[in-house]
Amino acid sequence: MPTTKQIEILVQEIGPLWESVVQILGDGESRWGILLEEDTLLQLWLADDQGKAVLHAEAGAVPAESGTKLFRAMLEFNALWEHSGGIAIALGDGDLLQLRCEIAHEDLRDSRRFVRILQQFTSLLMAWRQCLAAPVEDEAAPVEPDDLPLMRV
Repeated sequence: MPTTKQIEILVQEIGPLWESVVQILGDGESRWGILLEEDTLLQLWLADDQGKAVLHAEAGAVPAESGTKLFRAMLEFNALWEHSGGIAIALGDGDLLQLRCEIAHEDLRDSRRFVRILQQFTSLLMAWRQCLAAPVEDEAAPVEPDDLPLMRV
């Protein structure tokens, strides 16, 4: 299991490997923030007691006019977890759509692999931001799995 110091080194290594990284923040203990272009903040915290790290980001506020269609899409996305790379989606305070992913400790040993995980997570985050910005078309139309932003793993 990587130590906090090893994770700190890993997080610092991603800057030169990923041009979208603007700044790396940390609390010196078990939490890091990875600020990307377009004001995107990825949060990483180490859950040593659970043998994993958690990656988290907010996609934005769910528009009131989105009705149940977006909520159905979120539930269907979570049901298709095997195609999402283990990413789950939820509503947080203020109806903020959040993405969260558990990262196994073995995936925190190689900086290039870690960057790929961050990039896939960010791509999915951006796709959900587009969903939030898109106008709601037919509220009654079923949500098709091919219409959901998924990582094809």
